[in-house]
Amino acid sequence: MQRWACLALVAEALTTHAEIKADGRVAGTLISQACVPGTHEPDGSHRHCRPWTCDNGQKVWGLHRRERREIHDWTDAEFAELAGLFRRLKKVDFRRKPAKVYPGHFGFDEEEHPELKGDLGTSYVAFTERHLHSHHAHMSDDFLPWHRRILADMETQLQIMSGDCSLTLPYWNWGYDADNFATSVVFTEKRYGSWKGGCVTDGIGGKFDYFNDCLIRDPPKVEDANRNFPSWSYMEKVLQHRTKDFRGVSQSIEVDFGHNCFHCTLNGYMLTHMSTRDPIFWLHHGMIDHMWTYWQNFHQDNTTLVTGCGSCSELPDFGGPATNWVSAWDKTQGCVPLPKEKPYMCVAYAEAKFFKQKFPQGQPERAAGRCTCGGDLNVVNLQRAGKPVPDQELVNPDHRSLHPERQARQLHRGPWTDHEGHIRGPEHEHM
Repeated sequence: MQRWACLALVAEALTTHAEIKADGRVAGTLISQACVPGTHEPDGSHRHCRPWTCDNGQKVWGLHRRERREIHDWTDAEFAELAGLFRRLKKVDFRRKPAKVYPGHFGFDEEEHPELKGDLGTSYVAFTERHLHSHHAHMSDDFLPWHRRILADMETQLQIMSGDCSLTLPYWNWGYDADNFATSVVFTEKRYGSWKGGCVTDGIGGKFDYFNDCLIRDPPKVEDANRNFPSWSYMEKVLQHRTKDFRGVSQSIEVDFGHNCFHCTLNGYMLTHMSTRDPIFWLHHGMIDHMWTYWQNFHQDNTTLVTGCGSCSELPDFGGPATNWVSAWDKTQGCVPLPKEKPYMCVAYAEAKFFKQKFPQGQPERAAGRCTCGGDLNVVNLQRAGKPVPDQELVNPDHRSLHPERQARQLHRGPWTDHEGHIRGPEHEHM
């Protein structure tokens, strides 16, 4: 008997003069419709994993709390379970329609692939396809809310597969690992694969093949990667005191703090709009959302500030406005209720216990230097691996332009305030 069906059966028995028979039937006379507190099953509906309490016999629905933990605080056994779920999802036939439509399901681009008429459903390829067409969600005000939404959808799908409402995606605070980026436990066979170029052969993405192409990375030398990122102590100070508007924090996270540099450092598919093919994408964007959530929490008393979204637009990939994923921090629950309209989850990030113990007196502060990218994977490493070179137009040029001044000249969203308090943007550049 499924766990959730069993819990429902017990709840039914508690409201009756009843006994549960061997065949699973409930015998007895119902004496009341008394409400029994519980939790909804992980089914992807609007009540997915939501707890309820009781008031005068009626269910009062709460929000599903999702507290994501830093990757160093995961045990090997916990991570092995997560890796198994990713591999199961990877094997899902993307030509299969889903059994039910839930808030995170994706549709396939039928104009580009008419032979695959219908819905991709909830396969790993579906998530990859969605990001492949997300050009509007980079170097724009949609960047943070769009990626927050796709993170939530992946998490929901993994909870459905596992039947575990407590399962969340991990995040990696690479700011704490800035001096040891390439030698972090993240890049080992028990996590996201060894630090090497070519096909990924171990870790969670080991032997992830896509239409006969292997998953490839082409990182730089260890010593170069270990100089690419700022310390968390530096980023924390910027998020607390220097970034004064949504556009500024979005730009700081995407450009100055390492979003683009992370993609460029690993190179490979991470340097293309197919970056979701690499499972480390989800770890990386957990940190991106963590920084935004941290900023919202720190400035929680300024609701207007933390719910601002610049010139956010509709999210055509998902339906609904981007602003629906820019909720204010809830002081009582200690998390961000999502979506803003009719929320069903509340997202928070647990403190990085491992690093708090490593830096009991605080971490030395360090700003990032100029980013040293990996090799030109899209030609060199694919050829080295004996694989076809992907269409060059799929390469995301935004991930190549890493210097803030060059990034600013490419913006089409108007001026923004950088972390030093200066007004930036095309019309404000004099270089």
